[in-house]
Amino acid sequence: MVYKRKHEKIRSTSKWMGKEKPKKPKAKKVTQKLIDRVARVFQHWIRLRDTDENWYWLCCTCSTKVKYDEADAGHFLSRRHKNTIFNEQNVSLQCKKCNSPWWWSGEQYKHSIYIDNKYGKWTANQLLMLAQSIKVFTYEELIEIEKDYKERIKLLPKL
Repeated sequence: MVYKRKHEKIRSTSKWMGKEKPKKPKAKKVTQKLIDRVARVFQHWIRLRDTDENWYWLCCTCSTKVKYDEADAGHFLSRRHKNTIFNEQNVSLQCKKCNSPWWWSGEQYKHSIYIDNKYGKWTANQLLMLAQSIKVFTYEELIEIEKDYKERIKLLPKL
C-alpha cells in the first residue's frame, strides 16, 4: 500500500489490483437438518424391512401387532450416539407407545434381548461399545447413506 498522508490510501499494490479475490468453494456443512433428512429415509427402510406382506409386524419390545404407518423405527441406543444412528442392528420396528420417551418399563432391556435373539448373543453389548466411540459424519457420507437406502427401498417388492 502506498499512502499519501497518514491513514489515507491512494492505490493498492496487492496482486489483485482492485479486482475481487477469487472465492474458494465452500465445503458443504453437515447440519442437523441433513442428519434428520437421512434419518427419515433410513427409518422408512427399517419399517419396510420389518413388516410382512400385509404391512404388519410385532413390536420388538411388547410384541403388539403393529401396522406399518402406526409404527416407529425405535433405536436401542439413542440417536445422540452418532456411531450407531444408522446401524441396522441398533434399530427395530417399535410401537409408538414403547418408543415414547414418557413410557418407561424396561423397554431398552427388552430391546437388547430382542437384538441378541435376532442377531446373536452379545450383539447388544457390541453396540454399546460401538456407541462409546465418537463419529463425525461428512456431508458426502450422509448423502451416500441416503442414496443407498433410497435404492434399497426401490428394490423392495411393491405390495
